[in-house]
Amino acid sequence: MKNKGKISLVLIACITITSYTNVHAKDIESNVIINNNTVYREVENKELLNDRYQDDISVIKENGYSEADIQDLSMDTISEVADALEEDSDSVQISTGVYTFDELQNIEVLANLSEEELVSQCGLSKQKAKEIKKQFKSFENMSNNQIKKEYNLNDGEVALLRKALRKQSNYKPYKAIKDDDKVTLSSTISSSKLSFTQTVVNNSTYKNGKRTNSNYKVTESFSWLKCYYPWGFTDTIGVAWSGGYTYSTSSKSISYYNMKGVLPSFTWGAAKGTKNASADGTASKGCKYSFSQAYSSSLSNIAYAKSGKIVLNLTQSGYTGKKAQVISKYCHKVLAPGSVSVSSSPSVTVSVKASYQTTDTDDTNNSIYY
Repeated sequence: MKNKGKISLVLIACITITSYTNVHAKDIESNVIINNNTVYREVENKELLNDRYQDDISVIKENGYSEADIQDLSMDTISEVADALEEDSDSVQISTGVYTFDELQNIEVLANLSEEELVSQCGLSKQKAKEIKKQFKSFENMSNNQIKKEYNLNDGEVALLRKALRKQSNYKPYKAIKDDDKVTLSSTISSSKLSFTQTVVNNSTYKNGKRTNSNYKVTESFSWLKCYYPWGFTDTIGVAWSGGYTYSTSSKSISYYNMKGVLPSFTWGAAKGTKNASADGTASKGCKYSFSQAYSSSLSNIAYAKSGKIVLNLTQSGYTGKKAQVISKYCHKVLAPGSVSVSSSPSVTVSVKASYQTTDTDDTNNSIYY
């Protein structure tokens, strides 16, 4: 299984921002309530898991997967994977990747554009643009030591932040931080981090020992390990496949959490609730699942997408043994207009045309047979 850090930023130019939908749910503290929808990563005390979940995890590990492979999976997905592995050890594929994105580049763009340009070019609301500029202004009146103390930054991080916030007469896009340099930076100002996993379970039926159809359950799971800059745009998970499969979606749940702190140092707070992503599919080719990064327009009381699960079923009648592919990509919207598209011809692709930070489809690319 691949588990790698990387920077992937496509600067071209905007998916339409979907309307925010308030989530009405009881506030819960992480690790207090453990149920089928709980993400394994959120369970800090694994001893709280009941015997069924403990047995499921043991089955998965016995089949060669590590805890790192199942961190993004919900407990019900873990149970489904374990059941499938007990039936057939070859019926499950888990592919995961961890991605690091440069957040300082975003801060620099914001610092070098006026409020009007942030609204017209980046799609921010007037209120959001004004709030950002107010935050930036506060840094001008703070010493380096004050910034270090207030935001728990080291000298190197303060220097990078100062550079990103400095207005330039002939502005040119900020160069991404090299991986070697980023390793020395511990703060969230240098990077955000996303874990993204594709799980494929073969649920095809057999009669008299022969396979009679092709039926796969595909689960796309994500978790933001380190906070992204709270834009409030729309993110998209693109899933594409070949083989002419028909599809249906059984889950598209996104979990929202508060963010604590202010620019440049954000951390995750309490869980606030869930909402469903919207689905826009193309028969026999793929589907795009889009969801708002934030679910409230109030800057003082807002929750952001931290984790989520998309579940779809790919089906094909009959069976010939031909090979196909199913791939996926998480597309995190940061600035400017653009779009996401899926295609199965001439090759299976998920393409982006905008300011997106994306995962690598090489990490979530699985073979299926029909």
